[in-house]
Amino acid sequence: MTLRQAVEDTLADLLPVTSTDGYRLHVHEVSGNRVVLALGLHGGQCDECVLPTPSLRRIVAAALAERGEAGVEVFILDERERAD
Repeated sequence: MTLRQAVEDTLADLLPVTSTDGYRLHVHEVSGNRVVLALGLHGGQCDECVLPTPSLRRIVAAALAERGEAGVEVFILDERERAD
């Protein structure tokens, strides 16, 4: 299994949790041992209710480690942090 497939499978497993709060994580880039995800907010009731980016990174990294992909650097592009 490729790292990209492991990431996509991990995000699919997390979908029931993330979609409840009105957000989804999408694969933006996979390069070597580095994964960049994009956090999309889709009609969520409360943007502040979505876990903070550092917590999301830890959750995804731990889930990837459980799939045998330990040591992956996870970065998240969070639209809540965009400059206006």
